[in-house]
Amino acid sequence: DRETVITALGHSWIQDKVVSINREQKSVELQGGETLAYDACIVTTGGTNNFAGVKGAEKNAIPFKTVHDCQRIEERISKLNLKGEAYTVVIAGGGSVGVEALGELLRYRTEETPINIELVEAKDRLLPGFSPKVNKEVLKLCQNQNVNFHFGNPIAQVNAKSVKLADGQTISTDLCI
Repeated sequence: DRETVITALGHSWIQDKVVSINREQKSVELQGGETLAYDACIVTTGGTNNFAGVKGAEKNAIPFKTVHDCQRIEERISKLNLKGEAYTVVIAGGGSVGVEALGELLRYRTEETPINIELVEAKDRLLPGFSPKVNKEVLKLCQNQNVNFHFGNPIAQVNAKSVKLADGQTISTDLCI
């Protein structure tokens, strides 16, 4: 679990709301009254879902941003695994979140329940904001993993059981992330 991993790394987990940050004193005040000193403070706001105006995406795809989203994906995968037959998952986007989702899906694959993965990226490669070497490494790792990549052909529409690409190609799917 998260607490075990964090503790093993020499850290502690505090879940509370930050009410103020004092840059001069290098401290953070929490709503619960505790004040934490820091050497470096990184403020993140979290991600938001961007369906990029793709018709049907908000209704028929499950985002991969929150714990709740991941639980919904896991529940769907568990149901698909119970059927004991191959199924297809489409990952919309080959940025860092899409590649992370790809890695998580590959952990679910077994010989009994093979997963066909279709990753669609509008740009011409994975992780367009990173070095091209990273793209090559991910592609190399996926060579024998039954993963199909669709580059430069964005998703135009997401339906309950299929994804339509901009060039008109349709990919049947049991789950779209």
